[in-house]
Amino acid sequence: AIQLTRAIMGSWKSKTDWEGPATCLYILAECCKMQGKSKEEEAHRLECLDLHAKMLGREHRLTIDPMEACARCFVSSGQYQKAELLYEEIVTLREPHLGSADASTVDAREWLGVCLALQGKDSEAEVQFLEVLRLGTEIHPHQIRNLCTTLWKQKKWDSLESRCREILKMEGDAADYYPSASLDLVTALEEQGKMQEALEMRAKSLELGSDRIIVSREMIYPPTPASLPHRFGRMIHPRSWST
Repeated sequence: AIQLTRAIMGSWKSKTDWEGPATCLYILAECCKMQGKSKEEEAHRLECLDLHAKMLGREHRLTIDPMEACARCFVSSGQYQKAELLYEEIVTLREPHLGSADASTVDAREWLGVCLALQGKDSEAEVQFLEVLRLGTEIHPHQIRNLCTTLWKQKKWDSLESRCREILKMEGDAADYYPSASLDLVTALEEQGKMQEALEMRAKSLELGSDRIIVSREMIYPPTPASLPHRFGRMIHPRSWST
């Protein structure tokens, strides 16, 4: 597939029809991603973004998707500062058109928070995660868990206690986070001198299986959607957005 796509790009004659080469760059990047060729993927992603920006403008709505693809590529390769800058730009560009509460804007903001946290910028990450919880139409337990991680690192025990209790009250998939939330709650209570509550919570945490886990302080990545639909090199976002 890579050789065929490169052959198509090499034979492209039109200098005005940029969408064909853009589609080829997208396909090449996806193929490299599946093969674990991160450097080659990054090069194709950046070239695809540059082509969109050159032909449409960096602030154009159709440039945002290849921009986001670059950001996620940077996250995968551990280039968190570069990803942070792109996600910050994506949030800034989406807010005026889609609104702060739109799912794609909230998703980009969550990734921005993750990138900040991965660089040790916990106070800045906390701000973004709080906004995600405030603006999102549906709260997911991993979002609160990531916030708890930043609170734990900043030793904000009162806030950590509140958020851990919030997770323990949630149902469904939140059950996977009960053991870690219960252990963090024990720590938060102990650090605040609430020793009797801490002892009671420790007993409950054993029932939740917390004795069999080690609490991770790593960021939990938001669910990554399937590759965005595309046509003629233009990454078409599924939500309506006026030009």
